[in-house]
Amino acid sequence: MGKVTTPIYRLLLYDQTLRVPHILAWHGRATYAKLERYIYDYVNSLKPGGVNYHISKMYGFMPVPHRAVIIHQKSNTAVVEWKAPTFMAINPRIKGRSLR
Repeated sequence: MGKVTTPIYRLLLYDQTLRVPHILAWHGRATYAKLERYIYDYVNSLKPGGVNYHISKMYGFMPVPHRAVIIHQKSNTAVVEWKAPTFMAINPRIKGRSLR
């Protein structure tokens, strides 16, 4: 039998598809810069040719996150929070490292 460990952090990812967040394990340090990079990489993966394009194709639109929170598991407190800017222009045809 293998050893089961609980990640130190979890990521709650809110988009316009569900009323409940997507829950993911977060590994490594919980910093705003790493969270922001993860969000932008995730959005790029939703574009044609990206690994998560099937999700965009299934919904008929890109489910871009509008909020993300990293939670410390033991204390159940928010460590880092990211909110989408008021205007976030995304070209679904251009794959790039950054959306800024």
